[in-house]
Amino acid sequence: MDFAQVFSAAIETSLNRYLQLDPEALPRFSALEGKIIALKIRGINQELFLFPSSDGFMVLADFDETADVSISGTPIALAKLGLADDPRDQLFNGEIEITGDVRLANQFSRLFSQLNIDWEELLAQSVGEIGRAHV
Repeated sequence: MDFAQVFSAAIETSLNRYLQLDPEALPRFSALEGKIIALKIRGINQELFLFPSSDGFMVLADFDETADVSISGTPIALAKLGLADDPRDQLFNGEIEITGDVRLANQFSRLFSQLNIDWEELLAQSVGEIGRAHV
């Protein structure tokens, strides 16, 4: 197994676990089912192909077909895009390059910005209610 396959497997696992933190996320992302999103990660020269479904994302390092949209940026720019309250700020600030279906890229980014993760509840599960109150 080469680095690209290990990297894509790690991203797939991490991405799906992250999305499971919001119980309503996967049904929303199912709207993208059948679409192919390529992420080109500059700086580490990796390309990932994301296949959304109601069960989560499948992530591949190699894919022979053309993606519906390609989103390219540095790891930091892509992370900021995923965490932005308004993804348009990140999409059009020059750090991200989009080719293909721009509407799909905007929808993909918007779905990430709509994630509603109850970090306090997660913290309470780990450290208990008393520990959460002191953080």
